[in-house]
Amino acid sequence: MQLGGTLTAARSALPLLVLAALLCTHAAARDLGKTDSLKDAIHTAVSDAVRKHCVPEKQPSDGARCVAECPEQFTACAGRCYSLQLVSVDYGAAERRCEELNSTLAVPRTAAENLCTAGLSGGRRVWLGVTDRHSEGRFEAEDGTPLGLLHGHRWAATQPDDYRGVDPEGEDCLEMVAATTDFGAWNDESCRSQLLPLCQLRD
Repeated sequence: MQLGGTLTAARSALPLLVLAALLCTHAAARDLGKTDSLKDAIHTAVSDAVRKHCVPEKQPSDGARCVAECPEQFTACAGRCYSLQLVSVDYGAAERRCEELNSTLAVPRTAAENLCTAGLSGGRRVWLGVTDRHSEGRFEAEDGTPLGLLHGHRWAATQPDDYRGVDPEGEDCLEMVAATTDFGAWNDESCRSQLLPLCQLRD
């Protein structure tokens, strides 16, 4: 089989590899009885599984990118560089924090990138760089890319709902769901909420 076919087969097997890793790490964490162990195990399993299927200097046919290494403070995963900031802030402050690092809030554009952002969050609530601030119900990345072109997105059940019970302005920003039972799902959230910025290095 040619190299291109091998890479395609490896990428198609990625979800199964990640699922297997998650099942193993969940069992280990359950035996330990420690929630933090589960979060750390998921982080490691997903990051390692996705990174192993991104070959430097090869361009996958599904549009994923590959990088050999990332700057200090950033972690390579599925061809992009991410940095989780450990101070919870509102959405605007999260954007500014990422700007300071020559980055933006993470925008998963493929299924592999969505797995990366979910894994790197470590089970914590993180901001993603997608909002409907400009037009209610029309979610898009901050560069204007519409939701329909973000092939990695997956809404949590009943979301988005623009809930106004906490913030009368509704929920115009986006978070990665923290619950490990809905791994990698998205939820609309009030932009005033205090979540962790997950920054993605600019191209």
